[in-house]
Amino acid sequence: MDFRDPNVDAISNTVLVLAVIYLVICFAIAWIWGRKRRVGFLWSFVFSALMTPIVGLAIILAGKKRDQEYL
Repeated sequence: MDFRDPNVDAISNTVLVLAVIYLVICFAIAWIWGRKRRVGFLWSFVFSALMTPIVGLAIILAGKKRDQEYL
């Protein structure tokens, strides 16, 4: 007998897909804007993932741009 609820599988799959989409958005924000700023890619990704992508983007854009010699 199978006692698993099929709705639980559907919900867990949906949560997994949404988590992957969220992390892809955070990665894109960090890659597009964060690596060109002094905060850098890694911290941009961390801010975006822990706070929200919108707050992370605001923090990134509030920071200074890197000097051209480091790009």
